Amino acid sequence: MKQVLTGIAAASIVIGAALPVAMANSTTTFTKPATQSAHKKLPIVKAIAFRPMGATSLSGFKGQPVMKAGTETTPTWSQVEISVGGQVLSSPQAFHEDGETFLPIFDIDAALQKIGDQVAWNGETDTWNLQASSTVLEALAQTPGGSVGTGNTSVTVNGNLLAKIDTVDEVAPNTGTETAYAPLDFIQAAFEELGAGVWDGNAQQLDINTPNFITSAIATNGSIILTFDNPFVVTPGTSELLVKGTTGSTLWATASPVSVSNIQLSSDGETITLTIPKNVPGAPAPHYTVSYMGENPVPVLDE
Repeated sequence: MKQVLTGIAAASIVIGAALPVAMANSTTTFTKPATQSAHKKLPIVKAIAFRPMGATSLSGFKGQPVMKAGTETTPTWSQVEISVGGQVLSSPQAFHEDGETFLPIFDIDAALQKIGDQVAWNGETDTWNLQASSTVLEALAQTPGGSVGTGNTSVTVNGNLLAKIDTVDEVAPNTGTETAYAPLDFIQAAFEELGAGVWDGNAQQLDINTPNFITSAIATNGSIILTFDNPFVVTPGTSELLVKGTTGSTLWATASPVSVSNIQLSSDGETITLTIPKNVPGAPAPHYTVSYMGENPVPVLDE
């Protein structure tokens, strides 16, 4: 029996938060697991259309070794973590085959639900639909034709085709349940491009939270107050917010991480207060930067 999300119509996957970044026209750098080679910096549409159908396709994989150009190969399995706000939500098994890693769509959906998105998967038509902002759709509409790929699953944004990727049905050894898997290359590119997630290849962990960016950052003695463009449902964790500090006599290149002892989310979800060490009396006033989900650091202004 296939694994499905309960309480959701099997129609599409919907990501309902406003997305601040234009996916088709920008680039991102990938951090690959130790078992995979380094990925070049590629535009997201090119990255997600990485696997055309043909002799090397995983299409049709149903728990049997895959036939690839006359060669039979068997996938290997490992446990990964899917977290939201830095807190582990599930620890499913991923499989690795010919240098590619595949993650279960079921667990990705559950993480998206956790941050308030409506999600669903249509296994009959193999369609994955993402609901994004009009800004993203305008950028996607400018994507050159022929770059979407030819995989067995259609990934759409508000019903508009973004990419065709190869998903795979497989029975996880630890559960005995058949479920659909999507390539890490696509998942990683999409979430990182949207500022909504980071894949840690060393920890084998995908962390997800609301697509967002910082609109203001103000420091007081012992705290930093951040305002975000979109409201959070789940408070970001310390692994998602990186604060670095330096004194006026130190170059920014040598800035070091600053310990954050507490993160407080406002009732409207748009303001976050970080508790940091207080200034040392008589010492040069520190200067800070803060980044969310590995995005470019934002300078923190003094109150």
